[in-house]
Amino acid sequence: MAIVSIIGPNGQATSSFKLVLVGGVTWTPTFKKGCDLIGGNLTVFNLTGPGQGVCVYPEVAQSSGLVYWECTWTGLTNPTLQGGNGLCTIDAIADYETLAANGTGGTIFRPDGSIWTNGVQVGPFSQLTQSESDVVGILADLRADIVAVKYFIVKGANVGQEIQDIFLAPGSYIPCVVFGNDPLAEAVTGNFGADVNSLLGPDLFPGQFEGVFLGWPNTA
Repeated sequence: MAIVSIIGPNGQATSSFKLVLVGGVTWTPTFKKGCDLIGGNLTVFNLTGPGQGVCVYPEVAQSSGLVYWECTWTGLTNPTLQGGNGLCTIDAIADYETLAANGTGGTIFRPDGSIWTNGVQVGPFSQLTQSESDVVGILADLRADIVAVKYFIVKGANVGQEIQDIFLAPGSYIPCVVFGNDPLAEAVTGNFGADVNSLLGPDLFPGQFEGVFLGWPNTA
């Protein structure tokens, strides 16, 4: 898929080309704002200021298929953080602040157990609250007529909860994490399937993973 003139939160634009990520998908330094990356660009931590967030490379956006990836709260100081892990359109990365505030352009799963999708809140659900070291699993079913997203929360190696599907309009989407305007120290480590055996969801929820691509594809 060719991406032309994608404008990011810091005013960057990419050229038109097809990208294949050698070594696997990571968060992209090009489209980060108010945060920084470490650990081979797999761990993002927030800094200061409005609109903190990051996404994977827009060139690997997907519009079809069943895909699953995970994000671990490497650090979570604020349990009422107005932000979280999720999925968004390419257009949404130009405004991480609004994406964090109400999910405009995608869906965001907050630590308080609420889910914001294009301005609509579901929850919060007490069984889905998150804390440091918890793993958030995201299963996206991207179809021509609709996109269905299911969230999982893993607390420890053998405990999990899931929530039924959240629906989005069809289109091209990418994983993202947003921190709103949070002044506290937060960090998320993405697992996009470089080692599929490290993903927890397939072991804890085996009935959900027939035909699923484990990790995020490294090409469009």
